[in-house]
Amino acid sequence: MKRLTRIAVLLGAAVFSNLAHAAAILPASGVSVGVSQPRTAEALLAQSKAAMGGAAWDDVRSLRMQGIIEVGGLTGSIGSLRDLADGRWSGSAEVGPIKQSSGFDGKATWRMGDNNELTLHKPPTASDVTDIYQKAYAWWYPKRWPAKIERVGRETSQGTVFDVLRITPQGGVSFDMWINARTHFIDRFVEVVQGAATTVLLGDYRDVRGVELAFRTQTINRTARSRQVTQIKTASINVPVHPGDFATPRPDRDGSAAGNADKVTLPFQFANGYIYVPVTIDGHRLRFMLDTGGPNVLSTRAARALGIVGKGSAASAGLGVGHASQSYTRVKSLTLGSRVTLGDQLFAIQPMQDADGAIGSGLLYDFVVRIDYAARELVLVRPGAFSAAAAGTPLPLQVRGQKPFVQASIGGVPGWFLVDTGANGLVMLNTPFSRKHDLYARFHADPPSSAGHGYNGRVAAREAHGQRFDFGPFRGQLPEFALSTETTGMAAMEHMAGIIGSGVLKHLTVTINYANGTIYLKPAST
Repeated sequence: MKRLTRIAVLLGAAVFSNLAHAAAILPASGVSVGVSQPRTAEALLAQSKAAMGGAAWDDVRSLRMQGIIEVGGLTGSIGSLRDLADGRWSGSAEVGPIKQSSGFDGKATWRMGDNNELTLHKPPTASDVTDIYQKAYAWWYPKRWPAKIERVGRETSQGTVFDVLRITPQGGVSFDMWINARTHFIDRFVEVVQGAATTVLLGDYRDVRGVELAFRTQTINRTARSRQVTQIKTASINVPVHPGDFATPRPDRDGSAAGNADKVTLPFQFANGYIYVPVTIDGHRLRFMLDTGGPNVLSTRAARALGIVGKGSAASAGLGVGHASQSYTRVKSLTLGSRVTLGDQLFAIQPMQDADGAIGSGLLYDFVVRIDYAARELVLVRPGAFSAAAAGTPLPLQVRGQKPFVQASIGGVPGWFLVDTGANGLVMLNTPFSRKHDLYARFHADPPSSAGHGYNGRVAAREAHGQRFDFGPFRGQLPEFALSTETTGMAAMEHMAGIIGSGVLKHLTVTINYANGTIYLKPAST
């Protein structure tokens, strides 16, 4: 497999997806209230509720919390508001150049990303459902959201014994709740958030109008190599709430085309499996990669030339078994070619050898993007002016973490794959997907070796050959493909089957339309 380059901003969806959850959940330790050992999940939950406020919780209708958050070497503000009765919530965080918000308005979940990218899920996804369930404390109030709750057993960590419950909200994904067996306070949640194994540790709880609230949380994401700490400063119960507090915001998009054109065609260079486009920042002409599978990136070399000093320091969650760090900055505006301008963009600063930077998936929110590999053209169309008449075979598109995912199958095994112009191989399968379906044995994969290099170093993988791959109109045998064996980073994410790289995409004309949730494919020769 050809070398894979994967670049991902750590401070993205995975970090702030637990925004309000981490800001105000439950305590981690406290005064002993007994050592009894209930036999059922229901008894354990009743015991924990009694220890943490009992009937006082029945009068809690809304909850507002404000505090500070530390993540990626940066410190900033965080806030959340919840209506516990119906599960509506909203939250926001601003950490240096990073600005994000999210919420649930009662019908749809929404997330506003760093560059005003609005992602809307109506109905909420399974992960969203679990998040709503947790924010409503529905384990104590089944009428708020039904769930299957079962006692798993006991665990010991650092000398402390915990009773563990496994909770699966109706329509959601399961998570484990750890309850301190001595104090009966809920200590942590162990779950998968946006494909990454995540532990939320809860502590520094305090009495607020008769109920116990965690004032300090740590969210540890080992898959994405991230950690964040939240310290609450103020907590208010039963504050007035209004529908507008949770309403989906209207994004103020910053993309514009010269002369307000509905369509702009930009030529691109295609080399070594990557798409390169000319970009201008502050009068400096630069060569950027188009990377639908990653964020905006500015190389350390280009940052020095522009006189930009990044803020913070965080580990990359990209491909590779090593570790690399990145800092962050905002760029007032950049121009693609000479006709398309993007304003107020967040960039990760990190080393790059192949380009001066990368334009990430944020471009897909402003325009319908057509990538014509045969003509070497990038066509950007205003969503309102787009016609699908000649675009090709339509496939449903899911936007996860600002990235485009579509369904495909390999060897008859279906899954959701990332469409990634920033990877120059054919296909790479993620480790959890390969393990779940026993694909190492099923596809007779070669002994562990390497699928090349990602940003974090060597990509640990096994190679296989000759399996059928079905991706819209693309159907055929893959001469080779990789099965990741990595346990951290993007290739270890559980919510994706794998990556479709330019080794496949170059045979197609690919049109990505976030506005209507569709990707269109047709053979590049037509």
